[in-house]
Amino acid sequence: MEHPMSTKMDKAVILARGLGTRMRKTDESANLSAEQAAIANAGIKALIRIDRPFLDYLLGSLADAGYRRICLVIGPEHDLIREYVATLDLRRLSIDFAIQEKPLGTADAVAAAKKFAGSDPFLCINSDNYYPEEALAGLRELDGPGLAGFQREGMLA
Repeated sequence: MEHPMSTKMDKAVILARGLGTRMRKTDESANLSAEQAAIANAGIKALIRIDRPFLDYLLGSLADAGYRRICLVIGPEHDLIREYVATLDLRRLSIDFAIQEKPLGTADAVAAAKKFAGSDPFLCINSDNYYPEEALAGLRELDGPGLAGFQREGMLA
């Protein structure tokens, strides 16, 4: 019998529903632009700019690694993410949204993507972590569940 993950997965779920509690705290030493302050106040970590919104780096790495169908799990109040995605030139990716009504944790956020995932294998990542293309591509090659692990020294390098 063929393993259910024997074909390369092309679906990824990005968990972007977090509350961004730490981002919302006032820090007088932070020199934020009006745009950065608005994003921080909204608690949407995926849109924080590091030259461009962090979400761009995730989407680029996923596309480069061969993923084609993406689901962003967001809150009902996260119109900024929807508006931002609508501005993107998506040639290699299709993006769907799943709504996690209340921030009830990671498992609940993954469950919100059930309709998108169906019975297909999928990758699940957080919107505020960067994953190198090599790690994402390696996970696509697996014939079963897997996890990308990183050592502290490698992360700092």
